[in-house]
Amino acid sequence: MNSQDPRKVLPHPDEPVSASSTDPLEPFNTRLPRSLQRRLRVYAALEGRKIQDVLGSALDEYLSQREG
Repeated sequence: MNSQDPRKVLPHPDEPVSASSTDPLEPFNTRLPRSLQRRLRVYAALEGRKIQDVLGSALDEYLSQREG
């Protein structure tokens, strides 16, 4: 568990947040329905991209749309 004060870790709400090439990668595990995992693998393979890159782009776009 991270014992840091979240106010020091999280950016200000008005500050834009997006991944960059200098942003370190961290492990992230989750469960997805098998059919969605398969669609993801197929899509990534057809696009010639890594699954982590597809997910990172998709999450960044999703969150950017909702953050305003």
